[in-house]
Amino acid sequence: MNKLLILLLGLNLFGGDFFYEYGKKVEVTPTPNHLRSIDFNEGGIRYYTTKNGKQFGLKHEIILKLKNKTNDAHFFASYSITNAKKIATKTYLIKLDEKQDIFEFSQTLHNNPNTVYAVPNKIQKVEKR
Repeated sequence: MNKLLILLLGLNLFGGDFFYEYGKKVEVTPTPNHLRSIDFNEGGIRYYTTKNGKQFGLKHEIILKLKNKTNDAHFFASYSITNAKKIATKTYLIKLDEKQDIFEFSQTLHNNPNTVYAVPNKIQKVEKR
């Protein structure tokens, strides 16, 4: 029994999906379909819940902002990124291949010194204050 408890605690500490948003780590778990409170008609959206209970959907896309001094073409070539759409100055929407892990790739881009931010493209319910 104790070994099982230690194993489960270890999985919670080291497992799970996450990304960085505003410099902070956001840990998420997949949301079962029957628990979803967000209803979108678009396809290709996977739903997640944060540790504090916020629910949102993720498209298989990353929003990337590069530092001003960065050579964008060289940056994209170094990661074999071919599907980047410019949405603002030095900001791109990158559509990922379905085989790519969105969390792993956003972390890889986030850790690059030429990146300002790299976050999954979130879709969430707008709430009034």
